Amino acid sequence: MDEFEKEIKEDFLSEARDLLQEAEGVFLRLEDNPQDEEILNQIFRLAHNLKGTSKAVGFDDIAEFTHSAESLILKIQNGEIAATKMIVSVLLEFKDAVDIAISLLEMDLTAKYDCTEIKNKIVEAMNIAESGNSQECPQVSMVETMPDMPCDETVAPMECIVSVDPVTEPETSEKTVLEMMPRESQEPQ
Repeated sequence: MDEFEKEIKEDFLSEARDLLQEAEGVFLRLEDNPQDEEILNQIFRLAHNLKGTSKAVGFDDIAEFTHSAESLILKIQNGEIAATKMIVSVLLEFKDAVDIAISLLEMDLTAKYDCTEIKNKIVEAMNIAESGNSQECPQVSMVETMPDMPCDETVAPMECIVSVDPVTEPETSEKTVLEMMPRESQEPQ
């Protein structure tokens, strides 16, 4: 990866952090104002911007599951489903998944994030909401289903081991994500 590409990717990660900070508050406002067009438009723009720019800089994993979230948001905008507590909860989990993926990429610009579980959860939430059973929350948990998943080039949430290039980390070739994160990132909020 040349310096220009590295700089573009790092700039994206910085901008994505800003978008995520804004997103959480907007998602929570949606729960109190599920019909507010301004909030829905803002959420759609956040997801659309994140999807497009992540794809443009080569972070296809983020673009892939952000596309699923964007579809969910479109269904809310079009009045096909309601912005229930379950839907807002799934949107917050989506935000957390993006946050994890960005944290991994900040440590290693070539890291991969397995977005299968969050994508499935978003799709399941859409299906439940479309069926009219909006109180039923998807039971799939990224953390519950991923600890046994083998991790080679694919990175899952915090419990997974990430392969690290031995050139940049000579003392070991494997570290957990928590071990790779700066100390201040590991402390509970």
